[in-house]
Amino acid sequence: MKTWKAHVLEWLHEYGNMFSKHKSERMPLRKLYDYAIDFMEGTKLPKPEKVYLLSLVERNSLNT
Repeated sequence: MKTWKAHVLEWLHEYGNMFSKHKSERMPLRKLYDYAIDFMEGTKLPKPEKVYLLSLVERNSLNT
């Protein structure tokens, strides 16, 4: 079985602890720079959209 290091560029190995299974199972701690986004009353929020490009075939397969 290959380790995660076999799939990640060598210069990123020092950041491996950030992608551990243990850390992914909990919410990150609150930080001083966490800010709320306050919307003005009556503002319509944009419709959620996909943020990646899909081919026509891929889009049609998602819409079925």
